This record gives sequence, structure tokens and C-alpha cells, in this order.
Amino acid sequence: MTEDFEGLRAERQASWILVGLLVSSFYRRILELPGTIDGPLDRNFVLNLAAAVPTVFVLQLVHSHPRFREFRRSYGPWSLAAQLAIALAAALLLSSAQFFAAGLIGYGAASAVLILRRPWSWLVYALATASIPALCRYYDQSALDTFWWINNLLITSTGLVGISMLVESIAGLHRTRTELVRLAVAAEAQQLRDDLRHELKARLVALSDLADEARRVLAASPAAAREQLSQIILSARTALSDARDIAGDYRRPPAPEPEDRTRPRTANLLVIIHSSLVTGYDVVYAIVHRPGPLVLVVAIGAGAVSLALMIRHLLPPANGVRPRGWGATLALQAVLAFAPLPLTGIAWIGMPMMLAATMLVLLPVRIALPAMLLIAVADCAFVFSLGDSLALVSYYFVATIGFALTGYCLAEFARVARRLRAAHAELAWMARTQERVRLAKDVHDLVSSGLAALLLKAELARTQLATADPGVVGELDEIAALARRSARLIDEFHLPGSGLTLAEEVASARSILRSAGMSGTVDTVPDRLPTGLDHVLAVVVREAIANVLRHSDARHCSVRFERCHELLQLTVTNDGLTGVPGAGTGVANLRSRVEAVGGSLTTERSAEVFRLTAVVPSVPEPAGSAGGIL
Repeated sequence: MTEDFEGLRAERQASWILVGLLVSSFYRRILELPGTIDGPLDRNFVLNLAAAVPTVFVLQLVHSHPRFREFRRSYGPWSLAAQLAIALAAALLLSSAQFFAAGLIGYGAASAVLILRRPWSWLVYALATASIPALCRYYDQSALDTFWWINNLLITSTGLVGISMLVESIAGLHRTRTELVRLAVAAEAQQLRDDLRHELKARLVALSDLADEARRVLAASPAAAREQLSQIILSARTALSDARDIAGDYRRPPAPEPEDRTRPRTANLLVIIHSSLVTGYDVVYAIVHRPGPLVLVVAIGAGAVSLALMIRHLLPPANGVRPRGWGATLALQAVLAFAPLPLTGIAWIGMPMMLAATMLVLLPVRIALPAMLLIAVADCAFVFSLGDSLALVSYYFVATIGFALTGYCLAEFARVARRLRAAHAELAWMARTQERVRLAKDVHDLVSSGLAALLLKAELARTQLATADPGVVGELDEIAALARRSARLIDEFHLPGSGLTLAEEVASARSILRSAGMSGTVDTVPDRLPTGLDHVLAVVVREAIANVLRHSDARHCSVRFERCHELLQLTVTNDGLTGVPGAGTGVANLRSRVEAVGGSLTTERSAEVFRLTAVVPSVPEPAGSAGGIL
């Protein structure tokens, strides 16, 4: 799954839907004015209206769209205060358009939830809602009008909150993908450090102590020193086997994370509240619009069943598939959306709107969009058949599209978030898998090679001890130093500022080759190498020397450096070839490291001679500069 593309596409689509719904919502508010204005339109009314509508629209867009996230963090409370002040001023000044002003307060209530932290957001939301009964009392409105106003505010605010949260959750998940990968990679590196410390650190410290003890007792008791060396060899072999086992384990992919089947509670609550408000509005409107026992029974019965079907269809199932028997239940919802219209009149017009939302959720896009437009046309035809004006007909067309998309977005809020969570989990798993492969290479190149060198020196020291060679003292010192270096490397594994240095590895190679009785030239380290190249070449030298010991009975080995313009060539040559260098993962690991810094690595075999050549781009760093860490 291409999560990056999926996240960008989902974010852009949701952003355009948000802008479109805001435009349609404000357009519907304007179309509501002719039917709700009490009295003639005067010049001041028009001027106040012209100032309030675009200002509130811009503020709402700023409060809802993720592009203005930084502005909200800095100035959100102030812009929210301005929006609420404009809405309340419109409710008081535009006295002949009170229902319209209640909708503006609903926008402000939604902005409070989006900008403020809890409990302040819910406190402001509750105060905005409580202002509606106060305004109704101020304008001497009836209890039924108060219900319409409050319902209007709640429908407006829940729809806006859900859509804005949808867009923000998609944008947030997309924004955090890089951090998620970083954390997943860091977790794998930390786990490897813990594994290495648990399996190897104590053994390496013990090896160092054994080497120091063997050196201390060497003069007085060669037999005791020989026993200490035998323990060192046995422990080094065990440590080397453990390191290889750890590298093998990390080459295998990690177990996938268990699937997240939790239901997002906020999104589900918004779906239930919004569906209940729309259904409750139509049920009460039908009972009031055409009072009678038949309308009462039909409205309550059909409304209750329709609400249950809406919630069943719109809530995201935990298994990610459509609910069982959705075709039959969708057909039943369609019947309940249209059948009561002749009896209830225009009061039932919201049910086809929610049916369109359900179709957008359940049906493929190629079917759902034409179905939504067909429902909008059917609503308009029904309204026009009642003798209403074309302005009201266009209002219901826009309202059908707007309510359908709002319901769809509220349902899609949870679905998209779950899909992106799954994409993030897959991305993190892929990052962890790639990191484990890289870490396995590092264990092989950095830890196993050092342990192989330590084992070689221990075996050489035992041979020297048996022949009373005085060089055994130096070998024991170097064994202890190698053990301490390897223990330090494990402690600092993949930490900033840690790692091998070329100077250390070249010095170690010179000592190992001398101890093995090999002749040859080991060049000094070139000056002022960038830190990244220094580290890579250090790994190449370490692994190359380990391969010399592992795959040959060499009597001659050389490590040469040569600069040519902006290139640096490292060549390791040895004779006495007996095995097949490169048959394992060592040379392949080195090649990938060298290629990662823009270089190349080749091997050449002729007769009994093996040559490994690494060529890397190298521009010496200015004196006193510091290079970056790989």
C-alpha cells in the first residue's frame, strides 16, 4: 500500500469536501432568509447581513481547515471570540432574521469545540447553546420555535465538527508518518542493543577480565594462564555463535502488529447525534405540520426504524465490511424515506437526504453519486409539486447534497482514520523490516568480525604460550583491549557519535596480521576523511581482515590506500586462499554500505590471491570541520 499517496489524496479530497460543504451551508442559510424574515428589508439590514456572512464564512474556514493550523494555535481564541461576537451581534441586530442568526451561533459553537481544549470547549459550546433559549425568550418566541432553533444549532455544529475532525485526523495521520517510521526504527535499534547487552556484554567483560588475569599470573603459573586462555577461547566461540544467531534472527521480518479493531468513539457519537437530530427534526415537524393520529403513528414509527437503519448503515463495523443484509435494510430505509411523504408533506424531506448519505457510504461511487443526484431531483420535484417557489426548490436541492455529504463525511471520519491507521501500521512494519536487515548487517560487520579477531588472537596466544614465546604478553593485552572495545561498541550501538573509526581498525588490522605471522604493508590512514566515509571504510577493513583469517592460510596481506583526484581507493590483498570469500553475507553487506555513500566495491580472485577493492568519492574535510554521522 502506498500510504504516502493514500494520505495525500484523502487529505485533499476531505479538504475540498469541507470547503464545498461550508459554501453550500452558507448558501442554504442565505436561501432560508426569504422564508424567515419578518418585515421589510431595509438598507441597514442588507449592509449588516453583507458584512456578517462573509466574515463568519472566512473565520469558519480558518477554524476548520488544517491549512490554518498554525494560525489557530496562535490566534484561535481571539478569532473564536470575534466569530461568537459577530454571531450574537447578528442575532440582536438582525431581529427579522433570527433563525438565520441562530445558524451563525451554531458555527461559533463548532469552532469552540475545534479550537479550545476540554473542558473549556464544552463550556463555550454549552453557553452558545444556552444563548438560543435566551434569544427566543428575548424575541418572545414559542417553545416550538425554541426547539427549531436549538435543533438548527446542534445539526449545524455537529456536522461541522465531524467534517473538520475528519480532515484534521487525515492530515494529522499523514503528517506524523515520518515520526512513526523514526520511532519504529528507533525501537528496533533499542531492542537490538538490549539483545546484545543481554547476550554478549557480560561475556565480553568477563573475557577482558580473564585476559587481564592470565597476564597477571603468566609469570608465576603458566598452567593457570593456559587454563585462562582455554576459557577465553571457549567463551569467545560462544559469543561469536550468539552474535551470529542474533544477526540471523534480525534478518527475519518482525511479526505484524495485531489489527486495530477498536471503534472510534467520537466519530460514532457524532454519527448517532447528527442522525438523531435530523430524524427528530422531521418527526416533530411532521407532527406539527399535519397533526393527526395517523401522522403521529407513522412519523414516530417510521422515524424510529429509519434512525436505527441509519445508525446501522453509517457506523463503521469493526471488521471493516458492510453490515450483513445491507441490501435489504437499505431498500427498507428507501421505502421509509419516500413512502410517508404524501402523508407528512414537506416535513419528511430530511429522510431522503439521509438516505442519500447512506447510499454514499454503502454503494460504489459510480452508483452512489447518480443515486444522490436522483434523490435531490426527486426532492425538488416533490417540493415544486407543492407549489413552492423555484428559490425554495433550489434550496432543497443544495440541502439534499449538503446533508448527504455531511452524513457521508461523519461516517467516513472513522473509516478513513482506520484505513490510514492500517496504512501506518504497514508502513511501520516495512520500516522495521528494513531496519532489522540493516541491523543484522551491522551485527555481522561490527560485532561478529571483532569477536572473530578476538578469537584468533586468543588461539595465537595459546600457541605462543605453549612455545614460551614472549609475545604472548602483548597478545593478552590486545585480547583485553579488543574485548573492552567490543563491549563499548555494544553499549554505543547506533547511538549518535558512536561507531568504529578507520584509525582504530587499521591499527587493529596491523596488530592482527602481525600476530598471525603475515607480512605485508598496512598504510597509514588518509587525513581528514569525512566521518561517514571514515566509518564505512572502517567496516570494510574490519570485515576484510576477518575474511582473510576465515577463508585463507595467508602468509602475505596488505591494506593500501590511494587517492586519485576526488576518489579514494582502499585495497586489501591476501594470498593463501582456501575458502570462498563472499559466499556468505559479508561482502554483500560491504557492497551495500559502500554503494550507499556513492562508491563501488569489487572482488577479484586469481590463483590463490584474493583482492577486495573499495572506491569511494572523497573530498578532504577542511581542517577543524566535523563530518556527519551515518
